[in-house]
Amino acid sequence: MRTPHKLAAVLFADIAGYTAMMADNEDLALEKLYIFKEQLNKAILLNSGQLVQYFGDGALCTFESSVKAVECAIQLQNALGKGTLVPVRIGIHTGDVVYKEGNVYGDAVNIASRIESIGQPGTILVSESVRNQLKSIGELEFTSLGKFHFKNIEEPIEVYAFSSQEFLVPSKDKIEGKITHNQSIKKTSNSQRALTLLAFIVLLGLFYQYKGKDIIALWDFQSTIKEIAEEGLIIFDFENNTGDTTYNNLRCRIHSILSKSLIDNKIKVKNHSTLCHNSIYLNVIRSQIGPSNKMEKLLGSKYALEGYLFKENDSLGIQARIFRTSTNEDLLITDPILMSVENIDDGVIKISAEILNFWEVKDDPIFIDNLPNQGWYELYNKAISLVEKDYAQVLELVSECKKIDSNQFRPDFLAMEVYDVYRQPEKIDSIIEILENKSDLLTEAELNLLYYRKALSSFNYRTAYERYLNEYYTDPKNAFLNYAAIGYAVKYVNEPEDAIRFGKEIPYDLLDYSNCKYCMDRIMLLAMAKMEMGQYQEALEMLNYATDRELKEKDFANALLRIRATIRMKDNEGLKEILEESKLKELNHTYLIYWSAREYILVDEMDKAEIFMDKYFNMIESDRTVMNTFNKVELLIGLGIIDGAEEMLNNYFDQEALKDDYRYLVFKGHIEARQGKTEEVNKKLDLLEKESTRDLKRMVAYHQSRITAGYQDPEQSLNFINEALVNGKVFTIWELHFDPLLKKIRDTDRYKNLINNI
Repeated sequence: MRTPHKLAAVLFADIAGYTAMMADNEDLALEKLYIFKEQLNKAILLNSGQLVQYFGDGALCTFESSVKAVECAIQLQNALGKGTLVPVRIGIHTGDVVYKEGNVYGDAVNIASRIESIGQPGTILVSESVRNQLKSIGELEFTSLGKFHFKNIEEPIEVYAFSSQEFLVPSKDKIEGKITHNQSIKKTSNSQRALTLLAFIVLLGLFYQYKGKDIIALWDFQSTIKEIAEEGLIIFDFENNTGDTTYNNLRCRIHSILSKSLIDNKIKVKNHSTLCHNSIYLNVIRSQIGPSNKMEKLLGSKYALEGYLFKENDSLGIQARIFRTSTNEDLLITDPILMSVENIDDGVIKISAEILNFWEVKDDPIFIDNLPNQGWYELYNKAISLVEKDYAQVLELVSECKKIDSNQFRPDFLAMEVYDVYRQPEKIDSIIEILENKSDLLTEAELNLLYYRKALSSFNYRTAYERYLNEYYTDPKNAFLNYAAIGYAVKYVNEPEDAIRFGKEIPYDLLDYSNCKYCMDRIMLLAMAKMEMGQYQEALEMLNYATDRELKEKDFANALLRIRATIRMKDNEGLKEILEESKLKELNHTYLIYWSAREYILVDEMDKAEIFMDKYFNMIESDRTVMNTFNKVELLIGLGIIDGAEEMLNNYFDQEALKDDYRYLVFKGHIEARQGKTEEVNKKLDLLEKESTRDLKRMVAYHQSRITAGYQDPEQSLNFINEALVNGKVFTIWELHFDPLLKKIRDTDRYKNLINNI
């Protein structure tokens, strides 16, 4: 059934110079973004509009009429001081659109975006179609800026600036944006079209062959080739058909170089930001669903590029194709390229060199300058292939990359990921400082990534979240970006509704969980978001769907969440089944018994909590480890058996050296607070404050709140939580909601207000 079209006024708005603003003053930039969104929401509501989506510092909206769209724009710009308070620019066009699955599509959307791009802070620019509909309204005056040839728009568009009420009219000689600089329109000759087609083909690094058809017939595919370039494609993990696993590391290299080549030549690659890691994820999805509209929807792409490696005598070969994801129809098939096995390390780079030779023959070296420096890029891709295998070797290769070309910054970002694994924040900070000093050399995407990393390093998760969404909204159906966006929403900024909305982009029941850790993480994060919204039954259904998937560490985490949901649903039989299942699957049944006791404490079912605590104590009677001791103490405190908790701590931690453990300080301090020993409690608080470990410092206020939650008056505990929020020492909502030590303060009005403000 054909999707119905509808006439609508499309409004694009964004904050001009937002990236530079963030680089200069993050707090101010985020404040302006908040004001922009707040005022835009009000203006949309007053004019019966629809907010389609925010993307970074911009927004896409639609209205039933041009009048409503322009009135919304005027109200917004007036509220924002016509660019003086927040430097917003606005573009509006009226035309046919298609509303589908919460988004809007059509040429009208593209034209409105292009018009907005040439605006200046405080301006409202409209197309001729909008101006014609409003020219009879005397108080709305418009000034023509002339006709513009916008990128990917065939006909020139006349643009008008709203000029009533002392609004700014942009100077024509200062207009920049998504326009073409060659203002003459020429018909494309057959030879030019053939060259354009061949240009796209050789960007794959190979020569084109299309099942023996005459090249003239390929001109019919010109519109398809253009659509691929504009809408983009995804790159699947190249299959290794050689039978030799030593060639697996080439797959990342191929993906990275093909992505770079295509992107440098204005071909959109939808899964480039995660290199080959996301392509492996996509293969998992694809293995379950054959070519179909469902697969196209799930992948978020009409087109895909795939290929494989093969052996031919002593040579290694590579071949690729582009196809439609809905039908599996071949669009481009390459000739195989053979390379020497002895030169695998630079094999893929040699393919790119062949591309350059081809372009030189055609006297059109469109991307010679964009080919990565062979030395550093080869090493960089080798480093990528070793991620999660040999981090030390990754760092060595990064160092070699920087020696070859110090102004290539991909290796720096890779190094920060490794130092994050190694928990060496001071080295991350050092790289950030170096990159900030070279910020004028970074691309806009690299700047965004830099300040995302900087926010993450300082535990400013809200800023990091906003930065990450700048990337996510460029491609919300990108499986890896989608998973990470859900993770941030759930774990760091406590936005469960955002997580659930992101989750709808890739339906959970279409994924194969058998060997996909990202898939399992994603579904557990979504279940956590559902539980935060009180949707325990839905959360349990999702978790049950992903059980028994041969990933023991993930199945164990899944079981913990299933226990949480069943206990809150008072499903005793369901809990029994999970615990019995854990024995069969060897999922640390003992810990799940402890976890069940803990969860019963949190829902005030103390009789059941005590039953499970006794089971746990009996199971670990002879296993006198630090962790088991802390678990016992936590349960005893949760059940109000304070003397028993203190005796257990004193018996186990009989050596002074052990009493430096921050967990001892927290439990001992909480017990002393219960006993009213203020002086002793203050000593524990001071010891925590002096803790030098950076990872612990960000949690100091949280742990101080856990200690002081032992007092009868919860205010001091709540003060520590508030202090953490004010100072940006962010902790996640899960640590607050599911901590037995904080149980008493959760029923207070102030706690609920603090949570609402997180």
